[in-house]
Amino acid sequence: MSAQEQISSFQKLKLSFVDLPEAFPTAHSLQASARAHAEKEPGDAGEQGAAVVQKIGVIALNNPPANTFSLEEVKELRRAISVLEGDGLVRGMILTSGVDNFFTAGVDLTSFSKDEEWLKEFWIQVTELFRQMYTSRLLSVAALNGHSLALGGVLMLACNDRYALDGNQKVKGKYKFGLNEVLVGLPLPSWLSKLLVNVVGFRNAELLGVDGLILSANDAKQYGLVDKVFASQEELFNASVERLRQRTKIPPSAQLATLQYMRSEFIEEFDKTYNKHTEAFVKHIKSKETQAVLKQALKNIGSKKAN
Repeated sequence: MSAQEQISSFQKLKLSFVDLPEAFPTAHSLQASARAHAEKEPGDAGEQGAAVVQKIGVIALNNPPANTFSLEEVKELRRAISVLEGDGLVRGMILTSGVDNFFTAGVDLTSFSKDEEWLKEFWIQVTELFRQMYTSRLLSVAALNGHSLALGGVLMLACNDRYALDGNQKVKGKYKFGLNEVLVGLPLPSWLSKLLVNVVGFRNAELLGVDGLILSANDAKQYGLVDKVFASQEELFNASVERLRQRTKIPPSAQLATLQYMRSEFIEEFDKTYNKHTEAFVKHIKSKETQAVLKQALKNIGSKKAN
């Protein structure tokens, strides 16, 4: 079953596609074109032997009001990416939001009150989601059309490129970006700390991670957390598509192999410390300090909703 045939199977996200008529032909696309030509009936309209068009998959998170993640949402995003990866005609992915003003606010904080087995499974799924995205054959752009915090920062860093919308012009509000886990009592895991250093440099990583800085889009660009900033949704989306159109003109085998070489040392270390990450996460979540901070954060959220 193709990725397009599975669009309706998702509950907390929306899946759509953009054609890539100029993409470098892959073995799969050539085989698909050959099959389409062989199956064509004599006298059928259309150009004989026309190539099967490759595509970009667009995943729009759709869990109002803030695209927060619990176990269900993490698993569904993993499944959506697997669907795209399983379709040889899909060459790239745009991860964005279908919810006003939020890419994602991160993890649903109420999840952190669950038992240790649930928390262990949740963190395993989160780390597997990151690994799946970071090692994917799909070229990826995070099109950040709203606030992106905590887990949102992880998803951003898992993508090849990070493009951000400056804010909501209608309400004159600026969107915020950051890995602010420490503000709710959680340390960045060692692999995320190392990745942040790789992307933004050591000093900027210290400020972003240790202080939990929350930045405007333009400040995030200055720190190296995002690559480009746009004034409108249309500009953001069009630039994301164009980025993938240009990248998919490059021979894919050489392109992917080069990327894998560059990331191999990080992934080897990531895999070696996998179990330690999970144990440390559960330990910190269950600590008295973290639970007290989370309780206060939930109280603050409740007060804002009431007002």
